[in-house]
Amino acid sequence: MFKLLAGKNQDAGHARPLVIFTSGCKDYGMTSRPGDPNLQPHTEHSPLNGPAYLRPRTEMSSTVFDYKDSFDAVLTRPTTFYGSSGTFYAPLFTMAQQAAHTTSTLTLHANPKSIMHGTHVNDVASAYVAIASASRKEVTGHVFNISSHRYETAAEVAAAVEKSYDIKVELVDPKGWSETEVESVRYLMDFSLWVDSSKLRQMTGWADQMPLFTEDFERYRKVFEAFAKDGDEKVVKMNRRVGAANDAK
Repeated sequence: MFKLLAGKNQDAGHARPLVIFTSGCKDYGMTSRPGDPNLQPHTEHSPLNGPAYLRPRTEMSSTVFDYKDSFDAVLTRPTTFYGSSGTFYAPLFTMAQQAAHTTSTLTLHANPKSIMHGTHVNDVASAYVAIASASRKEVTGHVFNISSHRYETAAEVAAAVEKSYDIKVELVDPKGWSETEVESVRYLMDFSLWVDSSKLRQMTGWADQMPLFTEDFERYRKVFEAFAKDGDEKVVKMNRRVGAANDAK
């Protein structure tokens, strides 16, 4: 598709296009946790050892560089988004709200030291702008990780949820995950992943500006609740998944 569109673009006399293709940092697989002497962040040179279910995405995304005759390409691997309608962090708000109205306890299967390295969706958007605005010669053919300036942990996030909703969050043995639980929360809370984005920062001047998830949790909660109140389609679908998981327990 990109090759076809690029051809039409050039046939019309326009400049050679730049394609910024997005995969994700889970392509690298997990890192260890804080306290492990071998803990290192993933860089753009790290092996691609992501989970099997992501292999098609991982392998396909790299082919964007196979069409040098048609367009210039950049591949990005952002970490998990937060902000706006909540993205992959959204189930935490819904599950915490449900716990506040029922048992006052939210049980999540995750190691407290598990690294949660999210990036605000606005910062990811500004990273794309930074890449597109940089010297085409400098960025073409490169892979760029996109991540906030530091990671958070499952324990930090749990503490923020507890404070906001006045509930108890229990982080229990990850091996206890059930097929009936919300799978996206598993890959959010217990997929330890630290990602280095210094290459993007050095080559384009980009820097994340938004507060970390736990630094401004109340704000992100209110924004999510506004989207939910307005019937945002993504929020509605996510709430259905959470509801289905609860019904299956």
